[in-house]
Amino acid sequence: MRYGIISDIHEASPDLFYATLNMLRKEYEIERFVLNGDIIGDKNREISGSEFLEQVLEYIGKSGIETFVLPGSHELAKEFNDLLDIFSHKYQNIISAVDVPVIAQREHEVLFLPGSDWHAGDAIGKGFVFSDREGYMVDEDRSFYAVSLDRRLRKARNPEKALVFSHVPPRFYHSNAIDVAHFFEVVEDFFIMYGCYLEKMPRGSVMPYEHALELDVDKLPIVEKKENRGNLMLRMLIEKYGIKKLVSAHFHESVGKAHKFDGTIVTCGEKTDEKDKFLYQGFPASFGPVAQPGRAPAS
Repeated sequence: MRYGIISDIHEASPDLFYATLNMLRKEYEIERFVLNGDIIGDKNREISGSEFLEQVLEYIGKSGIETFVLPGSHELAKEFNDLLDIFSHKYQNIISAVDVPVIAQREHEVLFLPGSDWHAGDAIGKGFVFSDREGYMVDEDRSFYAVSLDRRLRKARNPEKALVFSHVPPRFYHSNAIDVAHFFEVVEDFFIMYGCYLEKMPRGSVMPYEHALELDVDKLPIVEKKENRGNLMLRMLIEKYGIKKLVSAHFHESVGKAHKFDGTIVTCGEKTDEKDKFLYQGFPASFGPVAQPGRAPAS
């Protein structure tokens, strides 16, 4: 089974998405797609996130290729679930990974971990949040969808042959890992102008490195950092359940990178043993086929 991964396009361009989808189908003979979160975002002020997602789902639906859709850090829970409910009934090839946590294949099984431990824009307090519970949650000022990592990962019947898709990577402790992020952290509240939009940057929030460089960083209350930012709970759970293969997104710096649990880099095209300890692979802000367990990641 050849998987095509698209993630972190942040609502950039419907035309670019269509071109990417078609290129992957023709050049790599993709049999199944996974949209691994942050399909919507902040790169398109001309249409809303819901309009962009509608266009993407309509195109995928008409393509006929089986596609699993995961929310990431930018998707709003109610908006995402409502649209996926509509389009999954309209087109049988569209499947929401929120509703289908695991699928069994002849040679492997696939598990999906939708959502994130960090959220941006309108998704703050309204997105898909890693939790110890599952389902819609409402408190004083938030209405969000809780995603239980434990409940989903324990569904793996054969961890040796399980392939996990997660927008957020697990925590690692080496400098070449897929969870290393290069960013600027805000140390004091300030406002920034994006075109005609004034956006507040609260203390403790982060700015992607490439975005910050477009600004006069020396005059802003931000501090440059480069560190492992993967999810610690996810790290503990993949060790607990013996999950050996995972594909993540989220950190744009890890595009196309793959490594074993100890940090040993796996070169594109290199064969990996089915019994090899671990293989983790990042595909944010990019795309590429994922090999079956026991083969090398290909691109």
